[in-house]
Parts: sequence; C-alpha cells; structure tokens
Amino acid sequence: MGHHHVLDVTTEVKTAVCQFMDDYRGTGRGSAIRGSVHNQRVERNWLEMWNGCINLFYDLFMSLEEQLLKPNSEEQLFALHCLFTPHIQCIETVRTTIK
Repeated sequence: MGHHHVLDVTTEVKTAVCQFMDDYRGTGRGSAIRGSVHNQRVERNWLEMWNGCINLFYDLFMSLEEQLLKPNSEEQLFALHCLFTPHIQCIETVRTTIK
C-alpha cells in the first residue's frame, strides 16, 4: 500500500517517529495517527473508510451544495438520493474489506 502511517501509542519512541513523519512528509497528511491506544483500530478504520470512498462523496456533495444545488429543495434531495444511493453503498463494501 502506498500509505505511510504510524500509529502513536504515546511512547517516547513513537512520539519521536510521529514528529519525524510530520517533519519529513508535512503535517495534515495523515502520516501519523495520534491518540489513545484503545482507539487505534477505530482511527485506522476511519482513515481507510475516508480514503476508500467517503472523501469522494464529501468533496462532491460539498461542491454541489456550494455551486449548484439548493439544500432545502425536496425535489433535488430526492433526485440525489435516487442517483447516489447505489454509489454510496460502496461504503459497505469498503467497510467489510477492512474487517
């Protein structure tokens, strides 16, 4: 996989590795996941879901809302629902492959 992620379990060594990853690859890239060791799996799964397909829908819907659609229009919401429901179901496919 082309992703370079480090899971931070709050030890000095992993903190230093996370800092190195930020310095080397830049911040805001998801190079290091920080937080409780109890949340590592949840955080890893969320990152995989985001990269797998959620970000595509987020970017698309934000763009549509900002440039084209009327969010309060029931007709447009219904059309979006009919058009995108089959595509959004890819989230289930990604979720089951992560397990």
